[in-house]
Amino acid sequence: MVAWQRNMGPHFISLIIDLDTEEPYIYEKEINGITVETMFSTMMELYIKHGSDAMRDVLHKYGPEMLNLLSNSKSVEEIIDKINAA
Repeated sequence: MVAWQRNMGPHFISLIIDLDTEEPYIYEKEINGITVETMFSTMMELYIKHGSDAMRDVLHKYGPEMLNLLSNSKSVEEIIDKINAA
């Protein structure tokens, strides 16, 4: 929970509260000096260290790809399109 708070997790998530469902969700790349990549990487490391075996397996398998998608996309829809195209 502390890592989630320190890495601006709630701030990244709270940006979707007033989301216009007709528009693509363009996520913030950085909030208060914390990048979305840093937030995701830190949380991934913690879940690998403290999560279940199944969680660890999924994060080892898909985590680096998700991090790459976060880094190279502007919206959630763009990430989904890239996943579907793969």
